[in-house]
Amino acid sequence: MKVFISGASGFLGRAVSAELAEKGHQVTGLVNTDNEGKALEKRGCGYIVGDALEGGQWCSAIKDADKVISLERPPIYGEDISDIHVSAQGSFTERSTNLFKAAANGKARSFLMTYDILCYGSRSGEWVSDADAVEPAGLCKSMGDPFKAMEKLAEESGLGLVNIFPALVYGNGGWFKRIVDDIEKGEGSIVEPGNNYLSLIHVDDLAGIYAGIIENVEGNEVYVLSDGRPVTQEELLKHISALMGVREPRIVSFADYAKKNGKLFAETMSSSLRAEGLKAIDTLRYAMKVRSYDKGVGITLESMGIRVVGKKAA
Repeated sequence: MKVFISGASGFLGRAVSAELAEKGHQVTGLVNTDNEGKALEKRGCGYIVGDALEGGQWCSAIKDADKVISLERPPIYGEDISDIHVSAQGSFTERSTNLFKAAANGKARSFLMTYDILCYGSRSGEWVSDADAVEPAGLCKSMGDPFKAMEKLAEESGLGLVNIFPALVYGNGGWFKRIVDDIEKGEGSIVEPGNNYLSLIHVDDLAGIYAGIIENVEGNEVYVLSDGRPVTQEELLKHISALMGVREPRIVSFADYAKKNGKLFAETMSSSLRAEGLKAIDTLRYAMKVRSYDKGVGITLESMGIRVVGKKAA
């Protein structure tokens, strides 16, 4: 199957691209630079240098794809919401719209749109599922409200739309690497009071579930992707520090955390919801490789070249 992936050079994109190529699919990734593209080639994928905000060679390539995945992401963590809200909202929505319109005029049967679990907002620790209403919080605030626009495009084009809301994806990259780097330097911190629930999914399982959706889903669907085992922020960060054999992160105020990491990331880390993620696992009959954080954190630290000295789950 021919699969076109926008955002293929990012943390999520690299994992999904490699998984699909390993399963024998013909993957073409839209990347920003040749160097990013060459890294994809090493994983068995093709690439096109371009920007979804502009036309170019990618417009022809996307028309020839059987399935399209958008892994466009919100702004980087350090940016302040007061500075980026309007521009980032327009950028994310415009990129997504351009991709969808180009795909709708081609061979594609479905379009996988990637959002984030925090599109469901901070729910005071309540459980959320695929059927809940979106109320963007944290990094997702900068996305604006592309949901209705994408649904309208899908209805008008007849192209199947699959909306995917991953939990916090951890692995060797992204937010997790940032947290680990801070803990390793003795600068780790927990947003007070630290008892909020974070829902997680390991990057290998994210990639595996995306492959399952590509291979088995055609029509309109909504999936929340999570390992179903949420953990409090304090418990997660203290577990990381224990495995690394370094001092525990200290609890700080929201204002102090935001001063160092930006308001968007502070709100992301202090938001609280629990995502079950059962629909994707059950309907796709997917067997999770990493069932929960207590096993996955140790595996991930070792993949980052960090020696695990504390107790690791069997």
